[in-house]
Amino acid sequence: MFLQQRSKVNWFKLEDDNTKYFYAVIKHRKLQKANVQLTDEENIVQTEPEAIINIFVRFYKDLLGRKERCKTMAFTSFLRSGHTLSVDQQLELVREYTGKELKHVMFSIDINKSPDLDGYSSDFFKKAWSIVGEDVTKAVL
Repeated sequence: MFLQQRSKVNWFKLEDDNTKYFYAVIKHRKLQKANVQLTDEENIVQTEPEAIINIFVRFYKDLLGRKERCKTMAFTSFLRSGHTLSVDQQLELVREYTGKELKHVMFSIDINKSPDLDGYSSDFFKKAWSIVGEDVTKAVL
């Protein structure tokens, strides 16, 4: 009886039992009743849906629209006190890699992961490597 009252749905008319549907109805009603508010850039609390949408849009436009991120200065004294790479290790990090190494790395990625924002999973590249491998290698190298 409690769930029927909470969901405001008459499940006896629908001839249904306590199911996932009614839990979803309860959750939806709870979310509809929620008081949503955000504080904007001027520290004013906004409660209107349109104002909240604008806050999100401005935030992400500012975040994603930047050409250059702020760079912080490294503290050289901090860096000197830690472990450093040998010259050989430094050269290994900046050397050009081969197409064979690229293929090895691409094939080591889990099949459900996407190596880039284009949405193609590594499984796609593995299965289509005979077709796209040369183009991918040229694009990366």
